[in-house]
Amino acid sequence: MISATSLLLIILAYVGLLYVVAALDISAESGGDANLIAEVTA
Repeated sequence: MISATSLLLIILAYVGLLYVVAALDISAESGGDANLIAEVTA
């Protein structure tokens, strides 16, 4: 049986990965890395 803590960490890692992939897709569509850097530093 997998522990609740391990399950939570797996879910967080999965959601984080989806977020990163989505962010990369958005930045690629809207002009690339310049916009991503601008968003991070804003």
